[in-house]
Amino acid sequence: MTIKMARVGDIAEQVRGVTYQKEEVRQGPTSSHVALLTAGNITESGISYDDVVYVPQSRVSAKQTLRKGDVLIAASSGSLRVVGKAGRIKADVDATFGAFCKVLRPGVVVDSVYFSHFFRTPEYRSRISHLAAGANINNLRNEDLNDLEVPIPPIPEQRRIAAILDQADELRTKRRRALTLLDELADSVFLEMFGGDEYMLSAPKLSLGSVMETRGGLQVTHARQDLPLEVPYLRVANSKRGHMDLSEIKTMRVTPIELDRTRLKEGDLLLVEGHGNASEVGRAARWRFSDMDVIHQNHLIRVRPKPEVLNATFVEYYLNSSFVRSYWSKVAKTTSGLNTINMSNVKAVQVLVPSLSRQNKFAAAVGRLEAASEQQVKELALLDELFDSLQHRAFRGKL
Repeated sequence: MTIKMARVGDIAEQVRGVTYQKEEVRQGPTSSHVALLTAGNITESGISYDDVVYVPQSRVSAKQTLRKGDVLIAASSGSLRVVGKAGRIKADVDATFGAFCKVLRPGVVVDSVYFSHFFRTPEYRSRISHLAAGANINNLRNEDLNDLEVPIPPIPEQRRIAAILDQADELRTKRRRALTLLDELADSVFLEMFGGDEYMLSAPKLSLGSVMETRGGLQVTHARQDLPLEVPYLRVANSKRGHMDLSEIKTMRVTPIELDRTRLKEGDLLLVEGHGNASEVGRAARWRFSDMDVIHQNHLIRVRPKPEVLNATFVEYYLNSSFVRSYWSKVAKTTSGLNTINMSNVKAVQVLVPSLSRQNKFAAAVGRLEAASEQQVKELALLDELFDSLQHRAFRGKL
């Protein structure tokens, strides 16, 4: 069966995002401000309405208010992994979107759910990555989106396909939710075993510098090209709160002495030294591998607990606790929009030191939860493969 193809520009209206002045932004709602979504609100699980800012309603035209069925697209970003991200608006909402985004608003000839799924296919992502590549910033022009071609079977067939894809996507969403719940359970175990902020304030503690070794990382420069060894290194993008993201690891050249001095050991923790988002400064992640030669750059501070005093798993959760995060917010300096801490700040952190047996008991509980999470991750990967396969077949008339 031959399926008719249609240009996006012929079946959907394109709407530009809202422009505003920085001083007009509010962090909470007011009677004259409306929530504004950005590329950061477009997630793998759909549109997130957390972490939004508010802009004057006077800046927003009626057309720029988000509607059910709209497809929100990240149209401009310094990262090719971000540009082109798309998410469906599932219900009318009192919100708008920023100038670095665009909205595609489908017309009557296409089912909005079917239409939105097209913008999550691997083929779409590949096409957008090619179109958006730029020298300094990646941009999607109006014509880039308008000229995309979408298969348009009859509306009943579109709705059948959309229902299948929605069901498959819901399975992935539930799996991600299970992962989130496992993380939250580990946090709850920490609070139950070691207390909340009130207890942390009064409990005896030692300075981090007295119970852990600290070290800065290596600066990445072109001057390193002639050094003898090439090794992977971790960046701020790799060191998340409570886990390492190893999906993209870069390499640098080092000397044998530098490698020996900065090589990570299992149980080391990396703290983020600087970040544009103040709440992300000082976030900690534990290195969990013993068979990889990996170092870290100078925007990460390595912390190595003394094993006779501290369990690395306990330290990771402690350094990511609200008690320590409050400390970072007090000592961090802000320069040119970058929030930073230094080695002296890190060494001065007051660390709770419960009995090692209690720490080990906590680590064992977390280990069981991490094993469950690893299984969930494997199952999610299988669901992702299935979803990609269904999408591939759906937009070729084979589903």
